[in-house]
Amino acid sequence: MEEVENMTHDDVLDIIKDFPILPLGRRLIITLNMEEPDGGLVLSDNSFSEVQYVLAVGTYITDIKPGGKVLLDLEKMMEYHQSPENSYEKIGRIKIKPVLVNGKVYGLINDNVVDAIDLR
Repeated sequence: MEEVENMTHDDVLDIIKDFPILPLGRRLIITLNMEEPDGGLVLSDNSFSEVQYVLAVGTYITDIKPGGKVLLDLEKMMEYHQSPENSYEKIGRIKIKPVLVNGKVYGLINDNVVDAIDLR
């Protein structure tokens, strides 16, 4: 399995210079960074980060810019399924449409799951 690495702001700035996909409407393409507790990347806990970088924005989006950082509402991105072991338990998974560009996977989302632009 390929090791997953989070993208930094500098990585994103290099990629957006000639990013080959322009989303339409109110969609945007984001990184798929994971939470890094204590500096170590943890993938087993479904620790998708609410903070992501924007690689490309749709034609109707004016306030979010490529290279910017956004805060996502992860609850809006959840899709729930019934647990096969317990019929009273629901299992939630984040649903993101994957986009493959130059061998790297990014996410295509709608702007309604973006809560804020992070200027820090």
